[in-house]
Amino acid sequence: MSWNDYALAAHERREPCPKPVYKKKRAVKDAPSILMERKVCYFCGDEGDYIPLQKHHVFGGIRRDKSAEFGCWVWICPHHHTGDEGIHWDRARSDELKAECQRAFEEIWGHDRFMVEFGKNYILD
Repeated sequence: MSWNDYALAAHERREPCPKPVYKKKRAVKDAPSILMERKVCYFCGDEGDYIPLQKHHVFGGIRRDKSAEFGCWVWICPHHHTGDEGIHWDRARSDELKAECQRAFEEIWGHDRFMVEFGKNYILD
């Protein structure tokens, strides 16, 4: 019996129709960063004493879960994250960070694995 048939039968019996249960996507837990060992701003070295540091996933969008899974993230102060000089507004800085992360990834897992997981080469020779 399909869900629609079940709901229609419940309606005909004048019973309340239970709502369907949807499975939630399991959030991917972030692996340790492959680019950093200490919690300091990747660009300026600020330790976040007064303003908390923010986690920046190097490969965003549909690749964000892969970034979390493989440790492709860095700590960044708000000024370098979303401020005037932020990585979200500076394409050249973002591409440079992606290339550095790709190099670190390839030292651990190799180029072929990077291409399978992320599908794009960010290192420009």
